Amino acid sequence: MKVCASLKNLQEGRHVHAYIIKTGSEIDVYVGSVLVDMYCKSGSVMDARKVLDMMSQRDVISCTARISSYAKNGLIDDALKMFIQMKFAGMKPNQFTYVIVLGLCTSLADLKQGKQVHALVIKLGFEAKAYVRIGLVDLYAKCGSLEDAYEIFSRSLEPYVVMYVLQ
Repeated sequence: MKVCASLKNLQEGRHVHAYIIKTGSEIDVYVGSVLVDMYCKSGSVMDARKVLDMMSQRDVISCTARISSYAKNGLIDDALKMFIQMKFAGMKPNQFTYVIVLGLCTSLADLKQGKQVHALVIKLGFEAKAYVRIGLVDLYAKCGSLEDAYEIFSRSLEPYVVMYVLQ
């Protein structure tokens, strides 16, 4: 039943998208972000990519949604490329972007790249954010660096329940 509902939503979303194009409306950052999110959640990565390419402006939210979509659909290399493009375009990824990128490093079991992302997280002051800490603990634990995972966990001001699950 859920599959039918998401297919119905995808079809309705495509109708809205077609209407926007038919009326000649510009796909601004807000409408574009909603369309990208809708296509990403339905698993239609190529449609999300087309919308993002059509947008006159992109923002951190729409790019993060695309990175997340790629990650969820197993397109790890595309997700990392989008992250790099985002940075080259002068956008400043937010803490949620970095959580997704940490997850990419975890899924690749790439401790070296994960440490580089960790250094960026520290530089930007995101290390104290709960979701980022959880991503870091997950990265280090799954890449076999239990000492680093424990150090981050033990530095937490307030131990989060999710962190206990990861240990």
